[in-house]
Amino acid sequence: MAGLAAASRLSADTSAKDDGCYFLVARDDMPDPMFQQTVILMVPSAPDNPIIAGLIVNKPTNVTLAQVLSGLRGLQHPTAKLYYGGPVDDDEPILLERGPHPAKGTIRLMGNLYTGSSADVISDILTHPWSPQDTRLLMGRAQWTRDQLRMEILRGAWDAMPADVDLIFKADSGAVWRGLQKHSHLREVLAPWEPDAAFHLRLPLAEGGMHLPFNAH
Repeated sequence: MAGLAAASRLSADTSAKDDGCYFLVARDDMPDPMFQQTVILMVPSAPDNPIIAGLIVNKPTNVTLAQVLSGLRGLQHPTAKLYYGGPVDDDEPILLERGPHPAKGTIRLMGNLYTGSSADVISDILTHPWSPQDTRLLMGRAQWTRDQLRMEILRGAWDAMPADVDLIFKADSGAVWRGLQKHSHLREVLAPWEPDAAFHLRLPLAEGGMHLPFNAH
């Protein structure tokens, strides 16, 4: 089955709190064309992990599930679109699913959002009744070192904002980035980059504020 030979390396720290997930939202003048107008769901990672990873959630492709999973018998919703999760390991799949209960083998990311990346888990979910409004299959991921992401934020490439599960599954994916840009505004945020020191960043945040849930070393 094409694309499901290897599990995604995107990993979440399952002991993290709900606020461990957050959005990175590309600013209007994002210099990297790969990430222009993107919204990335960043997942929590252990403090000693030097890599931070996330999934672009607003970039559907022109590829259908039937095309990428041509050998999967019993595939439901074969015309549903595959989503582009990022440029790292873009031949490796990961599934996001929204629901009141986790499917077998999935891991909870936040609220009612779960993820699965093994071939068996993805195959089982996609060959049983599921809704395209609540399930997305993505290929690839985005990732940075902690210092690399810190510098990109300081240079003004990204806004850090609270994650919203419903926005991940919004039917009009193109409106997600526009909406987050439109409704954001500046707030003072304490960013605990160093274990014994902190400084303030001015980041556009949605109502309610947040903290940046990753530490530098």
